[in-house]
Amino acid sequence: MPRENFDRDMSAILVSSALNSVGIPATVNKRHDITVDGFKVSGSAYKIIGKKAFHHGTMLINTDFNKLEGCLHSKMNITSAKGIDSVRSEVTNLINYSPEITHKHFSDSVIKQFSSKFGPFKNKINFSDLDQISKIEFSQDTSTLNSYEWLYGQTPEFVFETYMELESANLSLYIKIVVDKGLIKSISINSEIPKSQLIDLESTANSCLQGIKFESSSIASVAENIMFNETLTDLLLMISNKLLE
Repeated sequence: MPRENFDRDMSAILVSSALNSVGIPATVNKRHDITVDGFKVSGSAYKIIGKKAFHHGTMLINTDFNKLEGCLHSKMNITSAKGIDSVRSEVTNLINYSPEITHKHFSDSVIKQFSSKFGPFKNKINFSDLDQISKIEFSQDTSTLNSYEWLYGQTPEFVFETYMELESANLSLYIKIVVDKGLIKSISINSEIPKSQLIDLESTANSCLQGIKFESSSIASVAENIMFNETLTDLLLMISNKLLE
């Protein structure tokens, strides 16, 4: 929408009104969240670029909360992060208030509310075949949205820590990896091996990993190209495997 028309409450209220129109008693709280009986059913994010304002939101229509919980809780041991913590809220599904509600019902209601506010949509595009999404006019956008840089390139700095047993060298290691914008910034290693060996291992690991994507395949690729250093190779492969757990 045009930037001058942007208002966080307005967007949320329009969506809330769309739910009201299908019999769901939704309201907007002080955090601009859409709720029903105090339970959160939607989360939103906003972005202003130039003369345009964007509202991105989610809606819990008939969500499997067991799967949702799995998505929200990482198995990785992240000990510190510079991102903004989310405010925890109890949630519910729209289907609990309107058993016949579907994605289409919800979408049609939202479109109707926004059309009544801003007028008929211009340049409206309808897809009757999902395969059309992969055509040339969308290939660049889909490639960008699927890229590592888009998905993780703006991730705030965080620290990943893990403990591992390196059987090939009979070593117990405590690893700490600092990651910023999806790339490895540094790695520190603690172990009971002689200090000179530890410094050498840590220095070599940093030389290999700094600037590398913090993903299993990238770290494994680095490990496969290391020659004449079995300890370092095994270390990187174990880190790679840890990211798959």
